[in-house]
Amino acid sequence: MSEHISLAVIDRIKDRVHALVTESRTRLKGCQYIDVRIEVSESKGAYAQNGTAKESQEDAEISMGVRVHAGESMLAPGHYGRVLGSTDVQNLEGIVSEGIEHAYRRAWANAARKMDAERALGPLSNALASTTLAPIQIYQDTVMSPVRIHPATRALSDILGEALSISQAVKSYDARVLYNSVGIGSMMVRELFASSEGALIDQLYPLTQGFVYVVAREPGSAPEAHYDWVGDLKGWEVLEGENVHGKTFRQFAQDLTHDTVELAGAEMLDP
Repeated sequence: MSEHISLAVIDRIKDRVHALVTESRTRLKGCQYIDVRIEVSESKGAYAQNGTAKESQEDAEISMGVRVHAGESMLAPGHYGRVLGSTDVQNLEGIVSEGIEHAYRRAWANAARKMDAERALGPLSNALASTTLAPIQIYQDTVMSPVRIHPATRALSDILGEALSISQAVKSYDARVLYNSVGIGSMMVRELFASSEGALIDQLYPLTQGFVYVVAREPGSAPEAHYDWVGDLKGWEVLEGENVHGKTFRQFAQDLTHDTVELAGAEMLDP
């Protein structure tokens, strides 16, 4: 049975994941360190090409990664990662447990090969080192980045309409514009980090981006292509001018189109 993927998944599993990491570190022989990372995102996006709507999408994704350090005289890391689906959400704790076991076996295999190399190399084995982490301060915290215009509040039709309108504006800017594509994406990302040292960090942040690709050609010359992104760790307000350029996405696209057309018409320099 499948379960809807949403940012709220983290609320349900974070305490259990933290306990699982701590318990596994104690239970597994020779295990010195474990951390688990889980990321969930909810996104909306749209794409237009040459003034024509091409696609729009609304999606949710979840993935996980595990790191384990284990061994005897020589410690080594083992890793495991997996992209998950809606059918995995209900059994997420079991999947995390399997991932820890998998990474643990890889860590032991790596450590065994290190120890074999240490015995075989003799004095040269000084080049090998046990994998240890620098001591750091341990945090348990929840970090929620502010967002003025939440991606969830934007209708998919509005996002597609914005991409389409900008693509049409780029197309009609100048007869020398041969091709353009415009993409918009806005999402919320939630990340969980739990370690056997005691860390438990729950982080939520937005990410919004706009992409423009323009091809222009002066008659009798080669085409000139420019592309660029504008984006920030904010909501839809990024496309309304709250970005490093201080421009709306529409103005950003227009300026890029202007530069492309201008360069396409520039005279060639003498060799």
